[in-house]
Amino acid sequence: MRTTIKGKILADFIVEFTPGPSSQNNSLKGCTLNLDGASNGKGARVWIVLTTLDGSVIEQSYTIGFRATNNEPGYEAVIAGLRMVTTLGVTKLEVQCDSQLIVS
Repeated sequence: MRTTIKGKILADFIVEFTPGPSSQNNSLKGCTLNLDGASNGKGARVWIVLTTLDGSVIEQSYTIGFRATNNEPGYEAVIAGLRMVTTLGVTKLEVQCDSQLIVS
């Protein structure tokens, strides 16, 4: 009985918060992708923030699983960010790295 209720709640949540095709297409026509990466003696991290025209924000951060030099986390952030926008189908993109405009 409990798993049935949990499944219905999850299905209702997905239906309620999944944007329809028209709203998704409008919000993904222009996005800003902010990227950053850093490394130190403890490891390397990558931060990705995608902001849509309607103000929605998608954030990701993760630790790189290999020893990285100073610039490598930034490169990894660019690769991961471009994979994200490709998967989401973003049609117009502005890319900022360390708060500097890279591509518009």
